[in-house]
Amino acid sequence: MPARRAELRSQRQRITLFMEGLSDGSQDERPGDHGISHARTTDGACGDDLVCGRPHVATIWFTVDGNDIVFVTSSDSVKAKNFSRTASAALAVDDDSPPFSYANVEGPVTVVDDMEQVLHWAMIIASRYIGEDGAKAFVQMDGFPDDLVCRLTPSHMTGIAAMMEQ
Repeated sequence: MPARRAELRSQRQRITLFMEGLSDGSQDERPGDHGISHARTTDGACGDDLVCGRPHVATIWFTVDGNDIVFVTSSDSVKAKNFSRTASAALAVDDDSPPFSYANVEGPVTVVDDMEQVLHWAMIIASRYIGEDGAKAFVQMDGFPDDLVCRLTPSHMTGIAAMMEQ
């Protein structure tokens, strides 16, 4: 049993490294990351529960800030309404290039209604997907007038990092 615990602990560390790698946008392998590819443009599938009990999933752009997954959503979105009611969510992220990795994260969501924070995080997140120049144009165009910053703090994380070792 101790060998299995060590294997699970090692796998958890690899998943954590995969998620951390998503925040820095690097394409190369870092020492000790077991060959995990850090895909710059990985979207996330954010899941929550509707009032009627059905699941709700939406594709999001996100970044990792310390231990939290950060994303921005409109205050009148289904996600925002569900977060105000349940204060929790799940996020699925995958890297579809070899050696293939994925992570599922669940936890409480903290919502911040502060325009300065919204613009700050919108710029960081958009830069990750469309570069700094594209992000500036995107943020100026949209303005995010009634958006919210959402922070998903992982309380449970599963996944597989580097499914196909090279």
